[in-house]
This record gives sequence, C-alpha cells and structure tokens, in this order.
Amino acid sequence: GDTKNDLAGSEWAYMHDQRGGEAPIADLQKEMRLIDLLLEGQSIFVAAHDLSQGGLAVTLAEMVLHNNIGATLTLSGELGIALLSESPGRVVVAVSPADGANFAAMAKAHDISIVKIGSTGGDVLAINDAVIPLNELRTAHTQTIPKLFG
Repeated sequence: GDTKNDLAGSEWAYMHDQRGGEAPIADLQKEMRLIDLLLEGQSIFVAAHDLSQGGLAVTLAEMVLHNNIGATLTLSGELGIALLSESPGRVVVAVSPADGANFAAMAKAHDISIVKIGSTGGDVLAINDAVIPLNELRTAHTQTIPKLFG
C-alpha cells in the first residue's frame, strides 16, 4: 500500500503529545483488493504482518523477533514518515526470491502497489545506516515496559 504522512492519532503522536489532526482515510475498495491479494498470495508468503499501531517500525521489530531472522532494508523518503506512518491498507509480506515476480504480477492484477524494501537473513535489523542486533532489539522490546513499571 501507499505510505502517507499519517501520524495523527498514531503512537508517535501520542508519545509526543500531538493531539488533533485528521485521521487517515481508508479506501474501502482498495482494502478489499488488498484482502483479495493476500488471500490469493498466502501460499507463497514466508511471513506477513499488517502495518498498524506503531507503523513499519513496530511491524519490522515484531516480524524479525518472531521469526528470529534479521533483515536489511533500504527506505526512501523521510525516514520518520516511512517508519512511523500508520496509513491504512499496508502489509509487509516476505516471499522467497523465486516468488517475487509471481507476487508482483498478483499485486498488479489486483491494482495494489508494492515496494521491495529489503531482504531477510542474518542476526541484525538494518534500516538504511542503522544496525540493531536482534538480541539488543529483543531486550528493548521485552524489558522496557517492565523496567519502567517495576
């Protein structure tokens, strides 16, 4: 799906006390096409995760930690928007390189835009120039809240 500057009502906005703004508008026809694509492609997905609360940053962390496989990504545009936008109608899917062209053809048939953002492997989450070892990411993900609240 398309990433827009949709930070109103997001986790980022909440953490920065930014109240107000316009909530993202969902394109229901596009959402239905996305669902159809996901149903059609599910047999070739190695992993899939919606982009919602926390945007791409949280989705990526959850995916690499759940699968215990790192990822190397190259994101374009404003990095904060790319990582934190909660634009509706977006999903991260992982497919094997052998299925990439097949998935692209499916997406085109459903009129859904896709962007390859990287590849999986290793023991780090690398986003542009930032590299986070999975063990450090796991510690931050699982121990931050307990440390804050005892």
